[in-house]
Amino acid sequence: MHEQRPLEIGSLPALLERARRLAGSGGRRLLGIAGPPGAGKSTLAGRVVAALGDAAQLVPMDGFHLANAELSRLGRSDRKGAIDTFDAAGFHSLLSRLRDPNVTEVV
Repeated sequence: MHEQRPLEIGSLPALLERARRLAGSGGRRLLGIAGPPGAGKSTLAGRVVAALGDAAQLVPMDGFHLANAELSRLGRSDRKGAIDTFDAAGFHSLLSRLRDPNVTEVV
């Protein structure tokens, strides 16, 4: 079973040190970054990946938006980008495949 621990880190150097330890702990590890729109999640993720080099890969939720037709059907077109306008199940499936060390297909 995997462990999920929310963690607040107050500085970029502290976050990068934590990410380096996580990446060096063996096996596949996933690090999630959450926050409101415009908070700098993508910028921060880019910095973490740049600092870790080949030990890290960025997997954004971009591309997991529900289709416009589905958003319209659900009455959420005006809220595109809100958490409930993403294909959370599809993204979760991708993360599960990435986490599984026995998956040999290119994901």
